[in-house]
Amino acid sequence: MNFLRSIHDWRERRVAIREIKKFEQADEEDLAKSDANPLHLAELAIRSNNNMDAAVYWEDARIRMPNHILESDRSKQILLALGRFDEFEALMKKGLLKSPRSNQYMIGLAQLYEHRQDFDQAAVWWLKIHKIFRNDRHAYIFGAACLQKLNRLQEAATLLKTGTLYLPSDDAIWIELAKIKEEAQEWTSSLDVWDHVAYTMGHALGYVGGARVCEATGDFDGALKRLREGYVRHPCDADLLAASARQAERRGNLSEAAEFWKIMRLLFPSRDTSCREEVRCLLLGGRVDDANTILAEAARRFPGEFPDSA
Repeated sequence: MNFLRSIHDWRERRVAIREIKKFEQADEEDLAKSDANPLHLAELAIRSNNNMDAAVYWEDARIRMPNHILESDRSKQILLALGRFDEFEALMKKGLLKSPRSNQYMIGLAQLYEHRQDFDQAAVWWLKIHKIFRNDRHAYIFGAACLQKLNRLQEAATLLKTGTLYLPSDDAIWIELAKIKEEAQEWTSSLDVWDHVAYTMGHALGYVGGARVCEATGDFDGALKRLREGYVRHPCDADLLAASARQAERRGNLSEAAEFWKIMRLLFPSRDTSCREEVRCLLLGGRVDDANTILAEAARRFPGEFPDSA
């Protein structure tokens, strides 16, 4: 009878514990949906550069909603902002124990090691993520960035090349691959990738990168060809306009350079760089009156930042 009674008591305790957990979970869910959600308040405090209050709200969240902080992406951002890296690491590892194949916690650990400037460990985690989640673009892009910082350019290129196989229409992966190959001075393959970005994917940056590689290898006609073709297809792209202006100046065509900076100035009036560069090119070309006209306009638009005349 004592044995049966013990089993009965054990079962009742199990039921009671389950009910308590249900109530606790319901309380957490209600708190998470309310305006008094301490995670939300901590996030607002961080945006206001009030880390002291953010830390108080975080402690409140840690006590009152332990399950929710484990599942919320807000927790990662808050702990990183507060510089509480050890606590962040413990939270991510706890999450992994609960969900061993969750990319949320793997990404968290990769981001943590990046913040710690431990790019070797960060790369390890990004590579783990890419092997499990083949369609996670961040694993390829950020993993390659970590490998690049470690000067492991071939590994970075291999990772990005794998990314292009799984995500062939993701232009960001192709662009990063072109940059890595360019940094490694693999000029032919870099140009091939930049041309793919430009002519196949229709991305303006492909023309800019391709022109840069052409210039690096002495193919100035190829550089000019790509920039002119790019301008026809993307006449309002800031990167392409700036590259065209600088390339025109290197060719000694100051008038053309000034014209590209003028287009930039008219398209993007809030950017003062285009004004400065246009004026500089005009002055180098001896067009002082034109430069003064631009300076007078810039002085009105950007008070205190430009003189009225050269």
